[in-house]
Amino acid sequence: MNHVPLFSIISVCYNCQDKVIKTIRSLKEQDFSDYEYLVVDGASTDQTLERVKAATADMERVVVISEKDSGIYDAMNKGVQAASGKYLFFLNMGDTFFDRHVLSSFAKAMGDEKDLYYGNVCRSDGKEIDQKGKASLKWAIYREYMISHQSLFAKRSLLLAEPFHTIYHVCADREWLIRVLKRGVSVEHLPVTVCNFETDGISSEYEMFEKESMAISCHYGGPLTRWWLIIKRCFRKR
Repeated sequence: MNHVPLFSIISVCYNCQDKVIKTIRSLKEQDFSDYEYLVVDGASTDQTLERVKAATADMERVVVISEKDSGIYDAMNKGVQAASGKYLFFLNMGDTFFDRHVLSSFAKAMGDEKDLYYGNVCRSDGKEIDQKGKASLKWAIYREYMISHQSLFAKRSLLLAEPFHTIYHVCADREWLIRVLKRGVSVEHLPVTVCNFETDGISSEYEMFEKESMAISCHYGGPLTRWWLIIKRCFRKR
């Protein structure tokens, strides 16, 4: 019988050859080995794929997929389908684990087998973000806050049952979080800083973010949500 790893670490990427090495090195430095690594490449035209294969040549349990996709969330769904681990974690190319003990720290705390575990993150400018209590409908709908997916460990069975909706280009992860929270999943925050993450990802596309975020919050929050968000955004921009 094949062993099911505790974690599937998934990196989706496209034309990011200069980011590959530091991310994969960060994974290989972890003091916990019960994981598989999946790279979902969107048919890169630079040296991304070659560098991924070279960097993972000495690793066990590696899956590399390279084909065109319809965006990051389509690629993330492909990673879910190809994974076999009990819990899935998305580590973007360019991001790194905060220290070498992240996976072992989460593994020790997962005895009660919650659907979701999440921790804290550190931005590329060195600012650490405490996310305790923020995996909630209040924060996700009315504050338009998404806990960083680089801090989130989710059961593969949950992501298979509830995939990302690819009609959203920058906010599908927040729509997913709201959807599963409304379903009543179990969630636990761990006081562990998980990841150093870059701040130039797709969520930095602000106009598209505002449009999609408004649509998602109004869908789940009801008719008065639009006015609340308009007022909130006005105060935020002052």
